[in-house]
Amino acid sequence: MRALTDGWLMAGRNMRHVVRAPEEIILYFSQLPIMFVLVFGYVFGSGMTVPGDGSYREFLLPVCSS
Repeated sequence: MRALTDGWLMAGRNMRHVVRAPEEIILYFSQLPIMFVLVFGYVFGSGMTVPGDGSYREFLLPVCSS
């Protein structure tokens, strides 16, 4: 229960900080997705296998064909 309370407290502090500095919202929505794609695609991607002899990077970022 204490871990949940501590997590809620830290989330509240972070949200108050974002309200006071709204330019950081751009950082959260731009850098975090890019970081996760790089980490999962290039660091963990070499250890992943996709059924059908496909590439994990293609599986991670599908391309829309129109």
